[in-house]
Amino acid sequence: REKLLAAQADEEAAHRSELAAARERVGALEVAGEQLRAELESAVGKAGAGRAMMEDLAQVRADNAELRRSAERLRAALAEAQEAGQAATERLTASEAAWGEHETAQAARLEELANEVAGLQAALGAATRRAESAERR
Repeated sequence: REKLLAAQADEEAAHRSELAAARERVGALEVAGEQLRAELESAVGKAGAGRAMMEDLAQVRADNAELRRSAERLRAALAEAQEAGQAATERLTASEAAWGEHETAQAARLEELANEVAGLQAALGAATRRAESAERR
């Protein structure tokens, strides 16, 4: 009977030892599980941040494309403005030349009129002298 009790005690001690070892393994597994969960949460967070970065990158690319289109529109508008400015400069130059020709023609006409007036004054003076001369006779 003592041998049986001793065998049972040994068996219980072995079971307790196995149970303690199993508890240690469960504790170690729980710690490992916590570490894995923390790593998973970190990975999920990084993936979320990565996804947000990809969305930001896509938005930056879209913004850049819009800026390129705006720059092209501005270049086209600038080219049109330069052409319009060139045409206006050419019209102004032609207008200035025409005005110069007009002024030259007006000056020549004024000179002609001044000569006519001088001729008429001379004729009037001569007619006046003849009339005075005729009166004296």
